[in-house]
Amino acid sequence: MDCLWLGLLLLISAVVVAAVISFFIHKRISGRRLPNAASRYIKVDAVYQALMKEDYWRTTFIIFLLRVSVIMPFAFTNFLLASARVRLSSYVIGTFTGMLPRSAAMAFAGAGLSQLDPQSSRDMVALFIGLAATIGVIVLIARFSRVALKRMTNGESEAEAAICTES
Repeated sequence: MDCLWLGLLLLISAVVVAAVISFFIHKRISGRRLPNAASRYIKVDAVYQALMKEDYWRTTFIIFLLRVSVIMPFAFTNFLLASARVRLSSYVIGTFTGMLPRSAAMAFAGAGLSQLDPQSSRDMVALFIGLAATIGVIVLIARFSRVALKRMTNGESEAEAAICTES
């Protein structure tokens, strides 16, 4: 069990540090291109402002959903969020909490492998059950995050469409 906690601590620390380094690199490279590009289009800018600039905890939750999703590639998400100029604290909290479930599942699987006896049928059954549970949790998390993100962005898009058609 000590391997599990040590592995999880090392893994999540490395993920967050890598994300922060990537954030600063991408923020420097992208400058203000994404916010400036978004500001040229009324609907895009309204959605961008609603999703990224209005509420700290909403932005943090969106980052959490992006991170918990296994669909969004890690490096692309780093680039997208840095380009969007999200607050660093929101980025770190969203990244930490969003990557924690996957990291915990991987640390759990890795810790179990360190004590695996391939000659024991009991260990092999436990291994396959553990792998199936890990994959199941990752799939459920991905589905949850995809549905939640879709609801949030569709809700914003519909609201913006209504505002734009009223004008």
